[in-house]
Amino acid sequence: MHLAEQLAFLRASAASFDAGFEGEAKRLATVIRVLVHDTARSKALLSQLGLLGELRFVDTAAPINPRSLLPTEGLLMMRVTAGEVSSATYVAPLGDGPPELYGRIRAFTSWWTSPVSKLRDAQLLSRRDYVLPVANSEGGAHVDPRITRMFDEFLRRNPFGWEWKVESGAARPVAGNAALAVVRQIAYEAEKTLRPSVRGDLARINR
Repeated sequence: MHLAEQLAFLRASAASFDAGFEGEAKRLATVIRVLVHDTARSKALLSQLGLLGELRFVDTAAPINPRSLLPTEGLLMMRVTAGEVSSATYVAPLGDGPPELYGRIRAFTSWWTSPVSKLRDAQLLSRRDYVLPVANSEGGAHVDPRITRMFDEFLRRNPFGWEWKVESGAARPVAGNAALAVVRQIAYEAEKTLRPSVRGDLARINR
């Protein structure tokens, strides 16, 4: 019952985010934290159910090329809108990214802690580095101060450094809150990971 409830929260917040309310990323991050993040004081729900080590998580992140000096958005795409007022925005691709990024799975620890983004200053961020600070902005869990400082800096600037040119030829930074969009994509991966399990092992556990 608890797992089904958390998945219902995840889907409801995802729908709200997709409808334009970016603040729902905080709730998405909180649900992901409840599902997968173990601390000294509390165990993740999937750990309590004995599933965290068994599940293979959907991975939609573009690989980081260690030989490239360019930043890597990883879990994001840039949406360009042409017209009288053109724009470029960081968004979560959900299921609409490059086909070669779909169909891959990873064990939890690798999925949670491996880098998925390389910023313009070469800093690397994992899914954990995105989810915990966003969830913590809603209050509750302790977060490593190093991560919090890094994330605050991330939010204050154009983290990947990409720009686009308007008709006048001027360059503008790509818009949108990249961190919240990344959390939305992580929620997409988590929901896809757990959907088949709910029909099988999780249904058995929740009887």
